[in-house]
Amino acid sequence: MRVMHVIPSVEERSGGPATAIVPMCRALMQQGIEVLLITTNHGLDDEEVLRRSVYREVPAKFFPSQLGESFKYSRPLATWLAFHINSFDLVHIHSVFNHASVAAAHACRKANVPYVIRPLGTLEPWSMAQKPLRKHFFLQVSGKGILRRAAAVHYTTEAEKRSTERLLGFNHGRVIPLGVEINASVRGDGLARHFPNLTGEPYVLVLSRLHPKKGLDVLIDAFLSLVQTQKLGHWRLAIAGDGPLDYVLKLKARVASSMTGAQKSIGNPNIPLREAMNATEAMASSSARSSAESVASRRIFS
Repeated sequence: MRVMHVIPSVEERSGGPATAIVPMCRALMQQGIEVLLITTNHGLDDEEVLRRSVYREVPAKFFPSQLGESFKYSRPLATWLAFHINSFDLVHIHSVFNHASVAAAHACRKANVPYVIRPLGTLEPWSMAQKPLRKHFFLQVSGKGILRRAAAVHYTTEAEKRSTERLLGFNHGRVIPLGVEINASVRGDGLARHFPNLTGEPYVLVLSRLHPKKGLDVLIDAFLSLVQTQKLGHWRLAIAGDGPLDYVLKLKARVASSMTGAQKSIGNPNIPLREAMNATEAMASSSARSSAESVASRRIFS
C-alpha cells in the first residue's frame, strides 16, 4: 500500500503538526506501508532542502513556497501532484486553509484517489474567529467541498469533532489521537539532566505551541498564585515550545518580572519530547489535544 502525506510546511516553529507528522509517517513505515511526505520549503533555511529525498528518516519531496505566508502557494507542488497522485492508494491531507491542501484534494478528485483530511483545529470557534471573513469565504468557495468529498475527516479530540461538525454539518469524521514515539533508551532524569537546578525539586511541565490562543498567560498567573503558599513555594514551571518571536518575548518578560530564579528555568531548545515527558512530576496542557500535536519541543523557558 502506498500512502501520501501532504502538509504545507514542516518548519517546527509553525506548531505541533509539523512535529507530529514525522512519527506518524514512521509508524506507517514500521507496518510495511510505503510512505511519501509532500511539503514545501516554507520557513526552512537549508538551501539544499529542495533536493532532499528523505526528511528525518521519512521519504519526502520538497517544493518551493512561492507566494503567501499563510497560503504558501506552490505551482510546482500542484503540477507534481497532478501527474503522480494516481500512483498512491490513499492521501492524508494535513490542514485546510492553504494551497497544498487545495491542490492535493483537487488532484485526488480528478484521479479518483480517496483522501483523508485533518483540519488541525483550524475549524474550531477560536480559530475561525481569526480573520473570519477570509476563512468563511474560503470555505464557501472550496473548503466545504474539499471536506465533504473526503473519505473521512481526521480529528484528534472529541471536542474538535463536535465543534467542527456543528459548524459545517458534516458527520463523517473519526477521532484518532496522535501518539508519541516510545524509545526504551530514554533516560529517566528528564529535564533535570539539561537543567541541574531542577534536580531534587518538583516542577510542572507545559507542552504547547507558544501562541495567544493557548492561554499561557492565564496559566502563568495561576501558577504564580499557587507558589505564593508555603506548601507549594518550591515548585517550578517549565514551558516547552516555540512560536512567534514577539509573543515569546512577551511571555519571557512576564515571567522574568514575576518569578524568582528558583521558580523558572531557561535553556536548551532541542530537548526531545519523550525525554521531557519521561520523568516530569506533573504536566499541564493548554487544550485537550494530544501532547504530540501541541508541542514543537524546541525551546524551554519559564
